Amino acid sequence: MGKPKKVVKKLIRTYIRREPKYDYLKYHKIVMRWATMKYGISQQDLDMLFFLYSEGLFFYTDFQKYGNIFGWEPGRFTRMKKEGYIHAWYKGWSRNGDYPRYELTRNARLMITKIYKVLNGEEELAEMPRNNPIFKRERYTDKVTAMSIKDMNKKIRENKIKRENPDY
Repeated sequence: MGKPKKVVKKLIRTYIRREPKYDYLKYHKIVMRWATMKYGISQQDLDMLFFLYSEGLFFYTDFQKYGNIFGWEPGRFTRMKKEGYIHAWYKGWSRNGDYPRYELTRNARLMITKIYKVLNGEEELAEMPRNNPIFKRERYTDKVTAMSIKDMNKKIRENKIKRENPDY
């Protein structure tokens, strides 16, 4: 006769956790990397566009006030106008105390809207090299980011299914 077998009891613990209400910054770094590559814009300029997006009409001084928290770049406003992110909505006259007002261009607003939709999980990022420069995979960081985008898109699809079918 052999030795009696040892009985191993497994301890099963239940894990209960409330799902977080806000989870859209989870993929912030991936989406910002995609946006800077897709639109050819720097992170600082993108941050400036995020600020101006909700401002509507703004003055040059508003741009400068928020721009003070970034690295000093004297020609940022002029450059962003030249690149087509900002345009003059009203060309006022400073003699009358009425200053020019500016707003984001349509393309800049569409870019920021697209980024918000991706962060909110409403849209996925393209996985084709033709539509997404990261999927050309020219550098190692592009390869790693591409894998993260695929994971992010998979999670977005799963969450859409869960929202549409609560019993799923």
